[in-house]
This record gives sequence, structure tokens and C-alpha cells, in this order.
Amino acid sequence: MSTSNYDPHKIYEIGFIGSGNMAQAIGLAFIKKGVCKAENLIVSSPSENNKKVWRDIGAAVTTDNNAVFCNTKIVFLATKPQYFPKVVSELFTTVFGSLNILISIMAGIPLDILQESFKVNPSVLFKVIPNTPSLIGEGFSVISHLSDANLEEISVTLPKVKFLMSAVGGCRSYTRILNECSWSYFGFWSCLCIFYN
Repeated sequence: MSTSNYDPHKIYEIGFIGSGNMAQAIGLAFIKKGVCKAENLIVSSPSENNKKVWRDIGAAVTTDNNAVFCNTKIVFLATKPQYFPKVVSELFTTVFGSLNILISIMAGIPLDILQESFKVNPSVLFKVIPNTPSLIGEGFSVISHLSDANLEEISVTLPKVKFLMSAVGGCRSYTRILNECSWSYFGFWSCLCIFYN
């Protein structure tokens, strides 16, 4: 049986580069909350076990990251950070035809590196830091974007990201004004402040 079942002529609503626990939690939350139907999800993964999980819920699967970038409106970068250079090196230069929003949930890769690597409009690039309770739909996510994003454009893309992440719990957004090492500390205290307010 082929390990890929995606339609190269279809434009998918949401795609994932990486297929592990957090990607599965977010994808399943989207389906459960009616954000996206399973058949409108596409996932790229080298793991046969993970691909089976996604295929069983009705999503399209592939081993080709370019297929996700070429055929998807909203892409989540959910791979392990050590695989990020490989993801970038395998991309085609004209890969972003259908892409409206690019969201990274990878740890340790700052927004400026993502921008430099993908060369996308800053207004479509976001970093989301979900926490462990997101795995059961009770999480909290911190959303950040580049400070040089166009205000008019970010006013369109940011609400879409907030809507998506609200499917797995609460969320707050911030312009990226902190260095990457501060994010886990910042996320922890922002969650406490929101919880007690």
C-alpha cells in the first residue's frame, strides 16, 4: 500500500510538517471543534506509525514536505527542531503558492531564523508555544509575531491564528520583543497572570 494518499490537485485547509503528539493533539482538536474536516488536513511525516494515525482519522498523508507547502493554506511546522535544517534544505524555491499562514510550534527556532529561512511575508509568520495540557484540549498557547509585520495585514492573519489555537485551549498574542531564551519563562508567568485575573 502506498504511504501517501494526498491529492496533488487539491488545496488543503491545514497542513502539518511533522506528525507527533502535539501535531496530533492540535489536528484532532480542529476536527472535534469543527475548525476543519479531516479530509481537508494534510500531514507530512517519515513515521509510518504516525501516518497510520492520521490516515485512520481521514487525513491525507505524505512523506513530501513540499506537497504540504504547495497544496495548503495554513501550515504548522511541528517537526523536532533538530530536523529543521533538513526541512528547509529540501524545499523548492517556489513552494509557497497557496500559503496564507505559516505557524511554527517548534522549540528553539526563533522567528527571525524562520523568516530568514522561508523568506515569507512577516505578516503570515507566527510562532506558537503550546503547553502540555493542549494534548487534552485544556492548554494555553502563547502566540508571537515579528515586530515588522504590516499592521493592516497582521490584523487579518492574527485573528485566524487565535481562532485556530482556541480549539486547544486559551491563547494570548504578543509581538516578539523577548529573546528566545525568555519565552518559556514568559509563557509560564503569562499563564499564571491570565489564570488569576
